[in-house]
Amino acid sequence: MTPSRPDHWRDIPSAPSWGRSGLWPRARAVAVAVAEAALATHEADDGREGAALVAPADTWVDRIVGDYDEAVGHASGPIRFGINLLLVAFNLLPCIMAGGGFSPLRGRTLAARLDFLERVENHRLGSVTMAWIAIKVPLLVSAFEEGLALRETGFDRPHYAARRALPVVAPSSTSPEGEAPPPAPSPEGPAEPLPSRRRPGTPALEARP
Repeated sequence: MTPSRPDHWRDIPSAPSWGRSGLWPRARAVAVAVAEAALATHEADDGREGAALVAPADTWVDRIVGDYDEAVGHASGPIRFGINLLLVAFNLLPCIMAGGGFSPLRGRTLAARLDFLERVENHRLGSVTMAWIAIKVPLLVSAFEEGLALRETGFDRPHYAARRALPVVAPSSTSPEGEAPPPAPSPEGPAEPLPSRRRPGTPALEARP
């Protein structure tokens, strides 16, 4: 009996046994604060100035950070240590940057966090921007893998592992066996063969058996 194909990677029997957390509690809290700010939307969703920011749903943020936590847990010890150290240092970056104030990232309001992330992304020092990219890309890639966020990308399935539902084409009524009729001949007659590009005097390649 052929085993059924899982509809999602979480349904794979070995997936629950992975489960090793890779983030320190403090680093995980920073990841939550970053995800909330990066995925926040304006109240009217038109980006107008002065519109109130709305934080993403807690369940969405928990799933994103949970996936990121497990992904980091699959890495080697030095990589896990480096990612955690990067998150902890990123939390203190507002205290170091000029005009950033003395409050760490986690202690700031949603609007202040978003403003800081925008400043970091357009910072004049490339190393500061790359530190943010190293956090943003692996953390937020899971946000667009299922649900409404996935549909907004143009994907027509509930999640990326779901089977594609292809439309069923009805058999043609002009053929009794249900086969498509042969194409009609072109009114301009058969197409002329393209001229050979072989140089004069050069033998043609023999057909391989």
